[in-house]
Amino acid sequence: MHFILEPHIGAISQNLSLEFGMKRDRVRSFFQLPPSIKPVEPENDFYESEGLILGYNSDDKLEYIEIIKPSTAEFKKINFFVISLSDCLDKMKNLGFTASFEDGGYNFESIGLAFYCPHDILESVSLYQEGYYEDL
Repeated sequence: MHFILEPHIGAISQNLSLEFGMKRDRVRSFFQLPPSIKPVEPENDFYESEGLILGYNSDDKLEYIEIIKPSTAEFKKINFFVISLSDCLDKMKNLGFTASFEDGGYNFESIGLAFYCPHDILESVSLYQEGYYEDL
């Protein structure tokens, strides 16, 4: 799936609209197969074949969307998985967004967008709702 990222709102593809605050049961109803659930991360639903990891808060509401291959993620016409990490960072900087590298990635906190790239290769793009890191 190809997702258009809407900061602090969610991610939209041609067939799926994921908005922060949606209940887990509603999100699960969009998929034919149930998610994988890992005992060490019960707050997350893993749809790895769809290229998604979805995180929920204690009220079972969507608060975090992580996009991995085979899906793709786009923001302001930047398709993150088809260009190099350095090009992604340059294009984000040209839009006025900067982030320093820490803990394996770049966090553009003002728009709730993060790159996970521990080996200088973009492995995932995450979108999170406003206040997500304040609760951790």
